Amino acid sequence: METRGYQCRSSRYIESGQSAVPSSVLFAAGLVGNVLALLLLGQHRRRSRSPGGRPPRVSAFYVLVSGLAVTDL
Repeated sequence: METRGYQCRSSRYIESGQSAVPSSVLFAAGLVGNVLALLLLGQHRRRSRSPGGRPPRVSAFYVLVSGLAVTDL
C-alpha cells in the first residue's frame, strides 16, 4: 500500500473550492499586532525618559519583547 504523503508539497495553485482568505487574514492580523506592539513599546520608551533627557536603561523585558516582535515579523 502506497501513501500519497503531504499533498500540498507539489501544488502550485489553489484548488477550486479552496480560499486563501483565512490564511491572508491571519497573516495580516499577526503583522498588524506585531507592528502595534513595536509602536507601543517605542512610545512607552520615549515617554519614560529621565528628567535629564537621557534615555532610561533598557530592561530585559523590553529587549525580549522587542526581539520577539521583530523576529516574528
